[in-house]
Amino acid sequence: MGVIVVVQEKKASFTPSEAPFFIDPVRVCSSLRDAGHDVFLTYPEETGSTNTDLLERARRGEASDKTEIRVAHHQISGRGTHGRSWENAQESLLFSIGLPLPAVTPAPIPLLVGFSSAEALRREGVPVFIKWPNDIWKQSGKLGGVLCELAKTPSGDNYLVIGIGLNLRGGEDVASGRYAADSVSTDTADEFCRELRTRLLSGMCGAILSSLQEYFRTGRMPDWQQWAEFDYLMDREIILDNNAGELQAGIYRGISESGALMLQVGDVIRCYAAGTVRFPQDKAKRTI
Repeated sequence: MGVIVVVQEKKASFTPSEAPFFIDPVRVCSSLRDAGHDVFLTYPEETGSTNTDLLERARRGEASDKTEIRVAHHQISGRGTHGRSWENAQESLLFSIGLPLPAVTPAPIPLLVGFSSAEALRREGVPVFIKWPNDIWKQSGKLGGVLCELAKTPSGDNYLVIGIGLNLRGGEDVASGRYAADSVSTDTADEFCRELRTRLLSGMCGAILSSLQEYFRTGRMPDWQQWAEFDYLMDREIILDNNAGELQAGIYRGISESGALMLQVGDVIRCYAAGTVRFPQDKAKRTI
């Protein structure tokens, strides 16, 4: 069983009257402890970026020997993949997980994190899909995303930071990209958001850490087919942008054993380890 470690920003402990209104840290740590995860949790009301905070701690040699989770109510410098900014919804779940990265065969960790998150969200009744490789979608819009980054510690070890942003409420205010954003709920009560944020953080962190620990222990790639029903793109016509100015249209045929996107072009299946998926036209809603 893990040890509960809860730290409020600039305080070693808190009384019930000082507990943060946006998250219940004791419940989060208790849930993760019961699942066998030893964590160090911090929860500032506002920060620049939870990912940046953990990356900088690792580079300075200040990372905890436990898995670190940092959750914030607001970010003022949040970011997504390819240098894009992340705009907070009215209420969001914004958190990062930091942990040492063992020397194992590299896996598409964002994809593993995404599917683990989707599994946890569905257990909470949120009908989500994963859009390869790291976007979380719900019906007609993007619900959130995953950003994985690495830092080198002073001793030269790799430190992995996983950042996730999830719109809880007010998805219409975060439509900053090509597709409209969606949100988990339209409930406007602050207490509802605190409860939802607490449950989702506990469930998602537990699922992510369990999947990563299994991979680190065995060194084997996950069986991606176990999450086939979560795959937003299956059998759809897409355009794959390789992020170097080259576009390739085709039919999405799933994920290879190594985690690469499989694209059918004519009679040939091509595999892509990286890239951005676009749609040739307005997409139709996908339902569960």
